[in-house]
Order: sequence, then C-alpha cells, then structure tokens
Amino acid sequence: MLLVILLFASPVFAADEEICFTPDTTGQMVVEIEKCRLIQQQVILLRQKNDELERQIVLYKEINSIQEQQIQTLKNATETYQDLLKAQGEAYEKQIKAAKPNMWDEIMKGAAFVGLGLLVGLLL
Repeated sequence: MLLVILLFASPVFAADEEICFTPDTTGQMVVEIEKCRLIQQQVILLRQKNDELERQIVLYKEINSIQEQQIQTLKNATETYQDLLKAQGEAYEKQIKAAKPNMWDEIMKGAAFVGLGLLVGLLL
C-alpha cells in the first residue's frame, strides 16, 4: 500500500520541478511547433487532394472505357458503311452494264437499218 501511495505521490512532486530553456532554445521550439502545425495542415490538405485525384482517376477510367466503346462502335459502323458502299457500287455497275447497249446489238441494229434501206431502195 505504501508503494502505491509513493507511486501516485511521485508525479505530484515531479510536477513542481521547473524545466528551464535558454531563450534561443525556446524560440527554436516555438518555431518548430509552428512548423509542425503547418506541416500537419499541409498533410491534411494533401490527403484531401489525393482523395480528389483518386476520384478523378476513377472517373477518367470510366470516361476512357466509354470512349473505347464509342471507338469500337464507330469502327463497326464504318465497316458496315464501307460494305454498303461496296454493295451499292456493284449494283450501280450492274445497272450501267444493263443500260449500255452491247456492241453486237448496235452492229445488228445498224445492219438491219442498212438492209431495210437497201430493200426500200430496190423497191423504188
């Protein structure tokens, strides 16, 4: 019991002791304490900025994913459009060939007109 009383009593006696510092040391301690406070504030601000940057990274990753999907969609649309243009080109070529008179057909028509003209000329 005496030991317990001495343990509790010893801090009371120790509190009465004074610790003295030189004015230079005291000034340095005050400066260091202020630096510590400023650094703690900076750490808090940097943590907040870091959290914000991490949120931005997540958002940018989502934007990047969406843009990659858009690029793939546009590639697919471009390929489809190119296939459509190719099919249209082939269809137009077929129509042009069908619309152009064949050379032999023209020769036969010309020969028929010459023959008809000779026949009319002989009859007159």
